[in-house]
Amino acid sequence: SLDEQLSLLFTYLRQHRCLLVLDNVESILQSERAGYYKPGYETYGQLIRRMGESEHQSCLLLTSRESPQEVARLEGDTLRVRSLQLAGLTGEAGQEILKAHGLVGPVDQEVALVTRYSGNALALKLVARTIQELFDGDIAAFLSVETPIFDDIRDVLDQQFARLSPLEQEILVWLAIEREAISRQALVDNLVPAVSQRTL
Repeated sequence: SLDEQLSLLFTYLRQHRCLLVLDNVESILQSERAGYYKPGYETYGQLIRRMGESEHQSCLLLTSRESPQEVARLEGDTLRVRSLQLAGLTGEAGQEILKAHGLVGPVDQEVALVTRYSGNALALKLVARTIQELFDGDIAAFLSVETPIFDDIRDVLDQQFARLSPLEQEILVWLAIEREAISRQALVDNLVPAVSQRTL
């Protein structure tokens, strides 16, 4: 049974120091219900919960754009489960990604490009390819284009947007319309149909 298999795994994890890596965990989570698993993938929740609650000498590393519900319940600065929110790359690290993809230009242009994409490694990889293919490697020409979002990045954003609930999507639309910070009450006033502060 599944419980027996998990017990066998944890017996091994108590006896041996292991690193388990689950990459892209958001792919097994439901869209529109943040933190909940797609049908048939609930066992991952049991694995994560047991890793956080039981004694062992191993480590489970998750990479994900959203957090499974077990992580939120089990994490804390002094607890076994911790989350690390990754920030964008520094200018130098971003420039290294550009170089690794064959894109080299004046330092100020490279820094401007890294800054435009907030040091997002995936965006920099995608944009480096686009600049090579469509702008013949000319960073300045690319930077002069008004729209910094192109098809590859749009696909990533569309995937993330599709994972949001209808309310979350509407909130993002209104934040985009406002174009600057607005109060919580102003956001509630914009939403149709009306939404309570608690729901928001």
